[in-house]
Amino acid sequence: MDTSLDHFPQHSPLEPVDPFSERGDEGRCEERGEQLVVYDPAFMLPLASHLLDPGCLVEVREVVRTGVLSYLLVSLSSHETDVRRAAAHCISRFASHLHSSSSREKPQLSLLLRVVKNTLDEEPQRLPSLHALFLARVAQVFLQPECQLYMKAGHYLVHKPTLELRDIPLFNTLFLHTTSPQDVGECEWLLRVLGGGLRCEEDYRLYQRKRVLPHLLALYTELSLDSKTRTLILELVLRACVFPVAVCDLVWNHGLLPWLTQATSCSDQSVVQRILSKACKLVEEEDSDSDRGWKPPPLLEEELSLTTARFM
Repeated sequence: MDTSLDHFPQHSPLEPVDPFSERGDEGRCEERGEQLVVYDPAFMLPLASHLLDPGCLVEVREVVRTGVLSYLLVSLSSHETDVRRAAAHCISRFASHLHSSSSREKPQLSLLLRVVKNTLDEEPQRLPSLHALFLARVAQVFLQPECQLYMKAGHYLVHKPTLELRDIPLFNTLFLHTTSPQDVGECEWLLRVLGGGLRCEEDYRLYQRKRVLPHLLALYTELSLDSKTRTLILELVLRACVFPVAVCDLVWNHGLLPWLTQATSCSDQSVVQRILSKACKLVEEEDSDSDRGWKPPPLLEEELSLTTARFM
């Protein structure tokens, strides 16, 4: 289920499709050259609707534990109106079961669903990938009262009657109030959410406005930072380098190339090489595709080539 949350097929329709048609691979996605198999909303949403029927006996905790509620929440990032509408319908059914339950997670989950309801219009608007995934992961956190994120996520939602869609949830709390994260587990959790929430150039624009990547690039060089957190930061940079706007921004405005040279002393050089390779390939493709209307800045290719040569 985790793979389906992080790589939800946002363009997959609600109606089943012929597996041999042009849209027959909607239940799959490609990431870093690998094919990932994910749950198709055309299967999951009707199933969830059936399981959450008002006449069924529903164990609220199991719906959350198995990831069904999280899948419904991440479905709100779909580009298909019918998928979002079906997901909202299922969430409403779950809310009815939650209301009549005696689950110990009832207050926290009710708070989460209230924020979702207040954020969505009558015709469910599309939630940004980051915010939908954040809600999906918070639902799972609410099953773990011993987790330090439990309190922080709860406080964040209590003070936000609606989600601020131009904000990065919990980023200030976990990263900007300290130069060296006090709780590694919390930061790793948010880094994974940031990675899964970066699905298109529009998502990167949000990260760009909040200077997410520049701050993480600076944080990477902290001596106290553990190797796992460094790896997650590198993976986030790698994911960002899928988009021309990100490559241009990071190279020209935030010194990505000299940073990569420095990063090799702190991490696995192969990950750095993958970032460079992806950036070079993207620039070559965009430079040769005049129909896209994007032109790499002057000398960008030369800079990438020179930096790549250092790793040969």
